[in-house]
Amino acid sequence: MSITAYQDCPVGWFCVWEDAGGWGRMARFQTGSDDLRDFNLNDQISSVWNRTGRTFCTWLNINRDGATWPVGNWQGNTSQYNRNDNISSLRVGAC
Repeated sequence: MSITAYQDCPVGWFCVWEDAGGWGRMARFQTGSDDLRDFNLNDQISSVWNRTGRTFCTWLNINRDGATWPVGNWQGNTSQYNRNDNISSLRVGAC
């Protein structure tokens, strides 16, 4: 049995990847980040998995500014919600 990249995301974390399908560079968060440039992932996230049991809010701009996209208990490609390569900040909590 092969291990997929999605399985690298532990329970209790919000994980992001630079490529679709949970591939490429990955970062994981428990509270969030106001500036994804700190992780070299600004405007480069193509898939996510929220395993926190809480909603995470994502923003188009750094410092929690611009249009939002709330992510509940979900795993998939951000392109389904017109958010491919355009997330710049994220934080646990409703939008």
